[in-house]
Order: sequence, then C-alpha cells, then structure tokens
Amino acid sequence: MHNSLVPTGTPKPAGATPPTTRPEVPGERSVPDANRRTSGHGAARRALVGALVGSLLGATATLADLSAASATQAHKGPHAAAVALAHRELLAPSAYPARWEGQGASSGLTGAGFYVGLSPSDLQLMAACLGLSSSAVDASPVEAAGPYHSDPNSGLGASDTVEVYPNAGAAEADVEAAGSAQAPSCVERLQGADLVQGTIEGIGEGAQAAGSLAVTLRTVPGLPASAADEEIALPVSYQGVTGTTYSDYIYIDKGRSETVLEVDNLGAAPPAALVERLAMSAQARLTGN
Repeated sequence: MHNSLVPTGTPKPAGATPPTTRPEVPGERSVPDANRRTSGHGAARRALVGALVGSLLGATATLADLSAASATQAHKGPHAAAVALAHRELLAPSAYPARWEGQGASSGLTGAGFYVGLSPSDLQLMAACLGLSSSAVDASPVEAAGPYHSDPNSGLGASDTVEVYPNAGAAEADVEAAGSAQAPSCVERLQGADLVQGTIEGIGEGAQAAGSLAVTLRTVPGLPASAADEEIALPVSYQGVTGTTYSDYIYIDKGRSETVLEVDNLGAAPPAALVERLAMSAQARLTGN
C-alpha cells in the first residue's frame, strides 16, 4: 500500500517472495500481503533513499540505469484481450513530469489491487475486518504494471498499474475495500508488521523504523466519490538520518478495469497538486471496456 523515507508499498506477485511473518498474538492473525505492500521496487526504492540521505548530507544521489519496458503479470490464465486492455490503459510515460526518469520493468508495482495476491483465508479475514462481503472479489485479475518513474533531484516517484477483472463488480469491490472507513485500522492491524518489515528491507541493511506506521484515507479533487486514496507513512532511520517515507495509493475503477496509482515522497506527503494531476491522467486512460 504505502510508505515514507524511501518509496515503497509495491506488491509482489503471488508465488514470488515468500510473505514475511510475525509472532501471532492470541486472537489475531497477521495477513501476509502477497502484493505490493511488503515487497517493492528495490532498486528504485534504494535510489530514493539515497536521494533523501544525499539531500540531507549535501551529496548527490545516483539512480540506477535500468531498462524502461513495462511489466505484465497475468495471474489468471493469459487472456489476450484483457492483457491488451490492461496495457492500453496504463498511464503514458509522457504523463509524468518531464525531468523524471523511468526505472525499468522490474520497478513496476505488481499485485497493486487491494485484495490482489491474498490467499482465500487472508482475503476473508480482511473482508470481515472491513465489514464487507467478499462474494464479488477477485484476487487474481489480469495485470499490467508500468515502470516506476522518479525525480533524480528529490524523493518523489510514482508508478501506475492496471488490473482487469472478469467483470465490473469485481473492480468495484476492490476499490470499495480500499476506500472503506475501516481500511486504515484493518491494514495497520492485519498487515502493519509486514508493511514495516517490507519497507525496512527495501531501504537496506541498517535501516530501522523510527516510529509507528500510519494509514490515512485522503481525497483527490476531481475524482469520483467511489475512488480511494490510501496513504501509508512510516518514520525511518537510515545511515544516521531520520525521516518519514510516504506512499499514496489511488484506486480508480471504470467498467472491469482498475487503475492503481502509487505516488511516493520522502519527508512529506506527496504534493496534492501532483497527486491530482497524475490521478486525473490515470483515470482518463480507463475506457470502461
């Protein structure tokens, strides 16, 4: 879902890296997030950490030179039409600020949907916490993940992922869950430990959480009321520098498609004007087919 001192929050495809675990608390289970939140665009994330440390220490961060192709993860038996639709609806590279640099196919946010990648039992646990029915949920849509783009002179970065579901009801159910009033507390309680661990591991050896992870629902002007913006913030200490990493995840659906825009920043929440501009561009790409 979201992050801070280093952009984070990206999902891992089901079957990729084994989910992290924590000791069980009586009466409570941790939901290992098989998607974006506990994994992440490693190189891009570390590069942004370098950007933060560099800016605070007066150094210049160097971004890795990675390929700029787009990644596709077809979770449910490849369906040519759905795959083509997902790619067609991705945010165009030209939508990002001109100075930003693409970080390559491996930097894309896979498993971006709120429920995507969760096991049946964990999905039921999350839905129950949210107080929502899981009857329309599909945790394995066809997906296309565009490359992560970042500003070489700051901690700002973003990426766009499109999930194509079998029907519009499934896309709507995912966005509804992300925007539920209960989502912040459910994510913190059921996935918080994994989010923290995933962020720390993404930053690098020696990084430590310097405070509690916080999940907040925000609004993006211009988007339909059904859209959701979930922000995850985590204070982190790394190489003697302490700061907060922020990741906003904006969920928008149209027809059977869902776009999930991730916008990250270091030290402060992503600028509202930037989030709105990118979100409106991502929404305009959805065709409703």
